[in-house]
Amino acid sequence: MRPHSRLRLQRRIAEFYEYKTKDKGVILAEQLKLEALFNNLAMRLAHHKRPEYVPPPGCSLKVPYPIPRSLVLSRSLTPLSRGE
Repeated sequence: MRPHSRLRLQRRIAEFYEYKTKDKGVILAEQLKLEALFNNLAMRLAHHKRPEYVPPPGCSLKVPYPIPRSLVLSRSLTPLSRGE
């Protein structure tokens, strides 16, 4: 492995661990709060025999939070095969 690509890989790994330890917990906490609110609302609506709440497009919890573009591994950083 070339030295500059090793440094780039180490930097990307450091960025990932920083995301994992700092940002990911905050994102998951926010998602869990929203999920609790949606579940509470669904329970109250069902209890009062009201129609189910359907959030507007793009506001569903089924849409995962995007991973920051800087953390998405490019093809150049995938593990090398044995022949290379």
